[in-house]
Amino acid sequence: MAKYRVVLVTDGPRLEVVANKIKTVFGDCTTEQHVLKLGKAESRADRLNEVHQSVEDAMSEVEMLHDELQEWYDNMPENFQNGDRGTTVQEAADAMESIKDKLEEAIEEMDGVEFPGMY
Repeated sequence: MAKYRVVLVTDGPRLEVVANKIKTVFGDCTTEQHVLKLGKAESRADRLNEVHQSVEDAMSEVEMLHDELQEWYDNMPENFQNGDRGTTVQEAADAMESIKDKLEEAIEEMDGVEFPGMY
């Protein structure tokens, strides 16, 4: 299956403002003019590199979730931290940390893979 990647990061106070900014920059987008089809990876090493990038992206998102949950917990009043909500938030933050560690291990293992040549 073909892959497409479109990434846009911009600041704005409201969704409508951001949407208008995008429209100003890109106008009426058509797929033929503004979306590039990424070529399919040719080699096993290229395919593993794509997986590596996906895992790094996932790890980054998991790390952001961990940070958000930890900040939420840290900003709770102490009586809430010791209650059910605080326990649930801290357990979720701990789970995100564990997932991040496992993704880091997977990345390290991928870095050590060497594919044999064809001949």
